[in-house]
Amino acid sequence: MTQKFLQATDIIDFHHLAIQNKAQQLFPTGMNDVEKTRTAFEFVRDEVPHTFDCNAQMITAKASDVLIHQTGICHAKANLLAALLRSQEIPTGFCFQHITLADDDSLGYCVHAYNAVFIEKNWIRLDARGNKPGVNAQFSLS
Repeated sequence: MTQKFLQATDIIDFHHLAIQNKAQQLFPTGMNDVEKTRTAFEFVRDEVPHTFDCNAQMITAKASDVLIHQTGICHAKANLLAALLRSQEIPTGFCFQHITLADDDSLGYCVHAYNAVFIEKNWIRLDARGNKPGVNAQFSLS
């Protein structure tokens, strides 16, 4: 069932040298899957700024590009988290949420992306978009 959530794709390119090098740096020998998941989540959340938050001119999508250019929107950051975790054989998928851009629909909608990770026989949701005023995403197994 979880095999498709372990595959490399053109976008989840965890065989790319940049992803492999970062995985080697983030995940020393002896870490368990929970530790790896928390480490990868916190790295993507805290060390890769959301494109809008840092006013980046580049829009990335492919996991390796997000890592190399150190920026991405929520979809791109979810791709990087998936690549890092899949490189460790931790099944990782995607969730999407239709949200308003304001407290009502006056500014329209967007589609927000985040991850689902299969760990300890459960799917958990992780949103590595990045913290900012009004956003405080934390790692939790529940």
